[in-house]
Amino acid sequence: MSESRKIGVYLATVFALAYTGEFFVLSHGGIEGPAMGALAPVIMWVPGVTALVLSAASGGGIRRIAWRLPRPVFLAWGILLPSVGAAVAFLAITASGLGRSPDLPRIGTLVSVAHGTFVLGRGEQSLPFFLVNFLATAVALSLAASVLTAGEEIGWRGWLQPRLVGRFGKAGGLALLGLVWAHWHTPLVLHGFNYPEFPRLGAWVLWPLMCISISFVFGWLTINGGSIWPSVLAHACLNAIYGGLVLGILYPTPRAHLEGDLISLAVWAAAGGACLAATKPPRDLESGSRSVPSAA
Repeated sequence: MSESRKIGVYLATVFALAYTGEFFVLSHGGIEGPAMGALAPVIMWVPGVTALVLSAASGGGIRRIAWRLPRPVFLAWGILLPSVGAAVAFLAITASGLGRSPDLPRIGTLVSVAHGTFVLGRGEQSLPFFLVNFLATAVALSLAASVLTAGEEIGWRGWLQPRLVGRFGKAGGLALLGLVWAHWHTPLVLHGFNYPEFPRLGAWVLWPLMCISISFVFGWLTINGGSIWPSVLAHACLNAIYGGLVLGILYPTPRAHLEGDLISLAVWAAAGGACLAATKPPRDLESGSRSVPSAA
């Protein structure tokens, strides 16, 4: 089977299975219903399981996934980049007065931690102690959530990214992967996931731009790190820390919410641009196309 045909079969299978699950969720209580919690882990493993099955069926493809452990610095970056991105977006939004956080109602020399999961506890904390608490929470939640995000990253960054980058180049391949990743969520986003105030704008504009930006970040982690595991941690940290901290902000008006989302997008676009510029040209595979270095 040609590489083009493999990509086509992969995308058709992944979208068919994921959309079936997402439409089931939407017809059984929606994104706030019990079906979402029950099926979300299954849907998240669709890209990875599909990649493994297709690789096994075509022979030898599993070895092209970068399974090896990277240098520890890339694992650290996998947690630090989403954590810092979340903190910058959170501070920019709340300091501008666009929204307020019920979890962190006061931040100064003392930080008031009112709600949320923090491994070193809640309550009034000094700023240095809160920073330690924040990072410890990021590490703990990233490790826990990586059981789920591995299912996506094996497929997206481990299987599909090398093929798209090899065919369309570094920027084009990573951008296209971001679009695939974004539209894999489209049914949910159109029903309020991440963008409850403006689902159509979110599904067709904001979320694709966000996913392309994040794809550049995750691309740097996997290509320069030579491994899928930094992006597994980064994806887990993004879901846990960014999802809890930034998506938990309360806005007084839909316009303020939109402005807050634009700030978040600007933060990730800046990070994505910097990571894209720093991404190494992927090494040649046996076929002569460029891709992520594969584990032996």
